[in-house]
Amino acid sequence: MNLSRPSRPRRAIESMRVLVYALAALLLAPVPSARAANAPLGAEVWIGLVPGSVPTPREAYASTGNGNRVKRTFAFGGNGTLASPFDASLTEQNTNGLSDVVLWLKLSHFDPANPSTANVSQGFTMHLMSGTYVTPTVKLDFSANWKLVGEGIDKTVIQLKPDPNGSGEVWVLRAGSGATGNVNKYLYVADLTLDCNYQNNLKFTKDHALVVSAMGGMVERVKAINYGSMGGPNPIFQEMFPIWYCVPASGNPYFSIQNCEVTGAVVGPPGDAKHYCSAITVSEGAIPQPGRNACVIISHNRVVDLPNGIAYNATINGTSGSATVILEDNLALGCGCAFNCDSWTNSDIVIQNNHFKNCGIGIQIGNSTPGTWFSRFQILNNLIEVSGVQPSWEPFGIQLNGHTTSFVVSGNIITAANTLDPRWKTFYGIRLAGKQNTGHIIQRNIVAPSFANVGQPSEIALAVDNLTGNGAPLRGLPAVR
Repeated sequence: MNLSRPSRPRRAIESMRVLVYALAALLLAPVPSARAANAPLGAEVWIGLVPGSVPTPREAYASTGNGNRVKRTFAFGGNGTLASPFDASLTEQNTNGLSDVVLWLKLSHFDPANPSTANVSQGFTMHLMSGTYVTPTVKLDFSANWKLVGEGIDKTVIQLKPDPNGSGEVWVLRAGSGATGNVNKYLYVADLTLDCNYQNNLKFTKDHALVVSAMGGMVERVKAINYGSMGGPNPIFQEMFPIWYCVPASGNPYFSIQNCEVTGAVVGPPGDAKHYCSAITVSEGAIPQPGRNACVIISHNRVVDLPNGIAYNATINGTSGSATVILEDNLALGCGCAFNCDSWTNSDIVIQNNHFKNCGIGIQIGNSTPGTWFSRFQILNNLIEVSGVQPSWEPFGIQLNGHTTSFVVSGNIITAANTLDPRWKTFYGIRLAGKQNTGHIIQRNIVAPSFANVGQPSEIALAVDNLTGNGAPLRGLPAVR
C-alpha cells in the first residue's frame, strides 16, 4: 500500500465534478427566449416593480390537505410579459408584494386538479427585474423545475418585510425542507441579493436568507446580508444559517453553490453577543435512507467580515446513505472560523484550494462524542492565515478534535497575521486533539515557525516532508514513515 497517495483518486473527484456541472447545465439552463414581449405565460414570466399599475383581480385554488380546495383571491397589475411585467409592489390591494405574486403563480399553474398546468411542470423561469422587493417570505415549496433569476447582485434585491409581531424562524427565500419531506425536483436561483433586514425584525428567533432542499440544481451569484438571530442563553436561538442546502434523505441528489457571497457580522439584539452563524452550510434535514447517494459542490464563494461566525459548514450523516462534499476555491476573509464539521458521522469531504485569510480558526473537524466518526477527509493545498479576529476562540490552523480517521492533510500553507491575540500563549498550526485520531497522512505542509504542532506517532500513518517557513522540519509533529 502506497500511503503517500490520497485514499480517493483525484481523477474520481474530477469526474464527479464534471458530471454534476454537466447535469446542472442540462437540467437548469434557463428556458431559451428571445425576451419577446409576448412570451407565453407558463414558459417564463417577468416580474417587476411598476408603481401606478392598475391591479387586476385574480383567483386560484389551494388544497386544504384533506382533499378539499379553497379559493384564494389576489390583485396586482401586469400580464407577466417583458413589456408588462407582473407588479410585485406593496400596495393596498397586494400587501404581500412578491410573496403573493409567486404564490399565485404556484397555485394557478401547478394545480394537480387542473391538467392544463402540466405544460409548465418541466420548466418555468421567473425573471425578477431590478429593484428592491419588500416582501414576507417568498416560498418555492413545491415539486417542479423552477428558476428564479434576477438581474444581478445588488441590482435585484429581495428584502424581508418588517414584522413587529414576528416569531420563530423566518427566511427571505424558502425552497423546500428536507426535514419535512418537502423537496423540490430541480431548482435554480441566481443573480439576487437577499436582505434579511434583521435589524427591523428582532422579534424573530432567527432570520435566514435562503434554504433550499432539491434533488438537483444550483444557487449562484446570490448575496446574503443583514442576517441575524435572537441569541440569549438558549443555544437553539444562537446559530443561524444565511445560505443553507438541506440534503434530501433519499435518491441521488446533486447540488452546487457557487459564486455566492455572505457579508457582515451576525445581527442581534443590542447588548447580546450570543449569536453566530454558519454562513454557507450543507447539512441533513433528516437521517438519510439506505442507498441515498448525494454530491454537493461549494466553489468560488466569498464569506467576508464575519467575526462572529463560521464561513463554511458541512454536516453529512454517513451512517446509512453516502455523500460527497467538495469545498474548493472559496474565500473566507475576517471570519471567526473558516470551516467546521463537528456533528454526526461524516465521510468523503474534500477541502481544497481555498484561501482562508485573517480567520481566528482555519479548519476544525471532529468531536469528543462517543459513537461519532469522521473519515476519509482530504485537506489539500489550502492557504490558511490565522489571526485574532475572534479573541474568545482559541486560534489554530487545522485541528482534528477526535474520532477522526484516514485523513489526507497535504500541501497546506499555514501562516499568522499580525493580529494574533497575546492572551493565547500557544498557537497551533496542525493539531490532533481529543481521542481517537487515527490513520492520517500528513505530508508536504508548510507551517510558520511561530506555531506549535501536536500529533501522536501512534495515530498517524504517515507524516513526512512537513516544513516550517524557513525550510526546517516541522516542530511538534513526529516524522512517521
